[in-house]
Amino acid sequence: MSAVTQRVVLSRVYAGVAAGSMVTKYYSSLDASREFDDLASATAHDRELQASAPELARDARYPTNFTYHQEKSHNAVPLSKQGPHTLSHAALAHRLSERVDASGADLRALRDEQVLTPARFREAFAREAPSRMNPRQEARATTDYDLLYAQLEEMLKLGAKAPREKTYELIMRLMQMNPYTAYGKAKQGKARMSGKGERRDADFDDAFDAKARFNSPEHYAEFKAMRQKLFPAAAGAGAGAGAGAGAGGGSPAGHAGAASEERKASAPPRGERKRERDEGGEQSASAAAVVPMVHLASEEEVNQRSWNAGDRFEIAGHDGRYYVWTVKHHAGTPIAKGDFVVRLRGG
Repeated sequence: MSAVTQRVVLSRVYAGVAAGSMVTKYYSSLDASREFDDLASATAHDRELQASAPELARDARYPTNFTYHQEKSHNAVPLSKQGPHTLSHAALAHRLSERVDASGADLRALRDEQVLTPARFREAFAREAPSRMNPRQEARATTDYDLLYAQLEEMLKLGAKAPREKTYELIMRLMQMNPYTAYGKAKQGKARMSGKGERRDADFDDAFDAKARFNSPEHYAEFKAMRQKLFPAAAGAGAGAGAGAGAGGGSPAGHAGAASEERKASAPPRGERKRERDEGGEQSASAAAVVPMVHLASEEEVNQRSWNAGDRFEIAGHDGRYYVWTVKHHAGTPIAKGDFVVRLRGG
């Protein structure tokens, strides 16, 4: 099946006049010949093209992390240059379609399970990027990811009325940009790109490419565990991945925990928070049991939910930057100023 270009707004990044500066332009994927100085104008043009958008082919292929490594930032993002996939695209498209089309599907939960938040994408993309990649290519990748994530968030706000086809497309686009989707940091020959048989009903082990190698094996293991949740063999696995609070327990009010800030994206500390971090321990634990990141729109959502210790969520601070938090038992110890007090499941 040939690739199908759908309606999304993407970016081009050019070198600015001043040394080291960049200029970002925006365009609709249906009309790459027209670009705009501001996002609003590009979005308006994109909406005008709505009627001409081709129907979605669920197995359509979209740009990957490899595409953003290889294509110059001032060119439109192509549907070629996808690189060798770690996971069979046909199998991935089939399993994702099953989840999206399932009766009563919770599309927001699916997003939180399978799609990196913008902050985590930035970390992962920088970690796995080729050493000689132009900074403008990285800027374009993060800009496009933010654009797609924001478009998906608008879809999810519609709840059960969210159009399944568009939601599927946006989730798939974001999943394909994950830095562990395709491997290799140089141009690949046809033999390397020959694929893995592309059986849509392949089981998880057969669908993955054993040749894939990355800078961080630990984070690649997290990626594999995340994708495995889409496959039937993984159904029901991973319950209670958090530490401390008992999984499967009830949600009685009064079981308190503290959500501690773990790390944040390009932001100074807020208020007077002080935190002791053990990054090595956290990475080892996350490799053993992957805890999906939950993206929240407000502090009220933090308090409305009940949590397991070990759960993670991301929320915008007063400065507009996103902060990542981990839920922990406070066990009677003082809670740092600025921490959330949250309700824990179980005892």
